[in-house]
Amino acid sequence: MTISKLRTWFNTIPDTDKNLPFIEVQGRFLTPRQMVSEAEANTPIGIEAQRRWEAGMVGTPDSLLEARVKERLARFPPDKPLFITLGGPAKTPRDILTNPVEMARWKENERTYLKYLSGLKEV
Repeated sequence: MTISKLRTWFNTIPDTDKNLPFIEVQGRFLTPRQMVSEAEANTPIGIEAQRRWEAGMVGTPDSLLEARVKERLARFPPDKPLFITLGGPAKTPRDILTNPVEMARWKENERTYLKYLSGLKEV
């Protein structure tokens, strides 16, 4: 395992994703920034995170997806519309978090995006 591959990947991902939960290791969510820091410090959690990342075993458990959605939405005022739909009311972060259908949609988007971010390591 080489830390240089992990650092290179870290430098390719958008800054907005460097502090969002990315991987669950030993019951703890790590952001890419924490993952690199732990791997550089050669801690057991860092070694495990790097091993799983290099093996393509990042995974997308529901709890991780929910944490990412909540962190993304926390960046916005809870009652300010994020977007307006043509056939329905404006959606606020509070609407998304309290509506199981909307939350499921956002989690699925996060799952797809995590797979994309994980694949960036191959570039």
